[in-house]
Amino acid sequence: MSVTVPLLEKYRSHLTEIPCYRMWPQDRLGAGAFTVWFQNTSDGERNQLPADFLD
Repeated sequence: MSVTVPLLEKYRSHLTEIPCYRMWPQDRLGAGAFTVWFQNTSDGERNQLPADFLD
């Protein structure tokens, strides 16, 4: 299930019904970005990332 992010609403894509957001590089400083937030709605075993994942 995708989750709406109110803070990014002005960047929401009109190309799909799911809430995803596009930040274009020509609009502001930066390289641009695309983001979508998914929430796991299933029950069952969960895999945890290792503690050193970001090292």
